[in-house]
Amino acid sequence: LFICAFQLNAGLLYVAPLSLRMYREPVLLAASLTALTAVFRSYPSVGDVGFYLALLPMWKHLFHYMQQGFVVGCFFLVTSVLAPVLWHLWIYSRSANANFYFGVTLAFATAQIFLITDILFAYIKREFALRNGLKRVIDGEEAKLVLE
Repeated sequence: LFICAFQLNAGLLYVAPLSLRMYREPVLLAASLTALTAVFRSYPSVGDVGFYLALLPMWKHLFHYMQQGFVVGCFFLVTSVLAPVLWHLWIYSRSANANFYFGVTLAFATAQIFLITDILFAYIKREFALRNGLKRVIDGEEAKLVLE
């Protein structure tokens, strides 16, 4: 019952707000919903993450508006290295317990959430820049749009 309620919450809670906001970009909407489904999956797998990460180059024009690219990249790198190491220590060496591996999967899910929110906010910033223009200058340098 918990897994069913969790999947309904994770799947249906985000559909309506994202659909109303991103009706002009149905492919980005589908990719973001796919990514959210991969994050909230009961038993996550690398294949789910790889599928929506393979779709990211379609929005290369949004990378300029992203702010957390380095943090997300470091998160993905560190958790991708630590996950097999801690799994080996837990299953084969029996010198670690399941909580270490679980902690790495939580950190990996956090990195995915940071990536999804960064892409979606980059889309909103790009829309704002296209509508209002981005050639704002503060102290002789081009201004950045930052959410405070």
